[in-house]
Amino acid sequence: MFSACKKTETAEIGALACRTASGQPAFVKADGELLDLHLTDLAVGPLVNGYFTAATSDGVAVYHMTPDGPEIVEGLSGLRSAGFMAYGVMPVCRPGRHIELVDAEGVTVASVELPNGEVTESAPSFVEGVLAVTTDSGLSGLIDTKGNFIVSPRFASLGPVSDGMMIAMTDAETDNGGMAQLFSVIDVKGNVVFPFPDSMVPVCETVSEGKIPVRTASGFAVADVTAGGALTPLPASVRRIEDAADGLIVFRDSSGKRGLMDYSGKVIIAPVYSVLRIGPGGSVVASDGTAWSLIGRDGTEISSLPEFTIVSPAPRAAYAAGFTFVGRTAAGFWLIGENGEKVNSSPLESVDYSRLLTQKVTTDYPVRTAPVELPGEEDAVGD
Repeated sequence: MFSACKKTETAEIGALACRTASGQPAFVKADGELLDLHLTDLAVGPLVNGYFTAATSDGVAVYHMTPDGPEIVEGLSGLRSAGFMAYGVMPVCRPGRHIELVDAEGVTVASVELPNGEVTESAPSFVEGVLAVTTDSGLSGLIDTKGNFIVSPRFASLGPVSDGMMIAMTDAETDNGGMAQLFSVIDVKGNVVFPFPDSMVPVCETVSEGKIPVRTASGFAVADVTAGGALTPLPASVRRIEDAADGLIVFRDSSGKRGLMDYSGKVIIAPVYSVLRIGPGGSVVASDGTAWSLIGRDGTEISSLPEFTIVSPAPRAAYAAGFTFVGRTAAGFWLIGENGEKVNSSPLESVDYSRLLTQKVTTDYPVRTAPVELPGEEDAVGD
């Protein structure tokens, strides 16, 4: 069972939402233990620091998981949207209202407002003490846990915070009247750590240990943004970068096959797979089109996964709780352990971690200008 929540400075994932073989909503912990919610037919989000959200007939409600089961937090029902509890606060929005920060008792700590314009959207939770918010003009900035702006809304997009840094994008008018996208790495106070030159474009959303894969005029490379952008060129065979995490890069060659290399450009897994996905600790799951395998950081196969028709890493936010991979067999869904074992004792109808990847807190105020997305894998094409 779960203990009462205490103020925690990260969004700790206690359990993922799932549905049992009988179709009932439940939670599944990283060790496979199931927790019955006794909340029939509600769509619930993940358990984060002892709290979760559920879609009810009159809107979104926030629940606290107690030793006796889930209890709705007073005053936090009928919401338009809600995020996750971290740093002792949760961003929520009531119909027709501003985004608010509420504490563990549901008491409003701050209303997130601007002298001119409206804050129309926020990230689901605070990360490293800041929360990314977006205004009705499509500009993004950062606030603290009291609702004060640390970084004024001036960026077209802000990437996820990692190691105290994030990738920021601004729009600039060109000499011919067009618009150009300018990228930089900033810290959580808005200071520019590294401005990308026009000839260099980041090809993933996060900085890892001060480095980030980039595309340059001469090909792909890894830039050390803490060392003035010093470049480590990647082999010319790299035609696309599809993922980068934990010092590893999933790349595609001219044949369309995927391989794995580290940030120095050393190939760990030759490009022979149709799918490669990075998991915790640098492990990967790979498919050759007929079967899946779990492979270690050194390229050695840990386990064959012949029963599985699809395998995906758990969201990186859930790694600290012990979640690794989620897979599907003909019988249903399974949590997969670090050695390729099935963790839950019986198959589940579903395991839902989508809200960890897509959750936003939104208001009823219309957004006049939608923010432009930061470069992701669909933009990281070199051929």
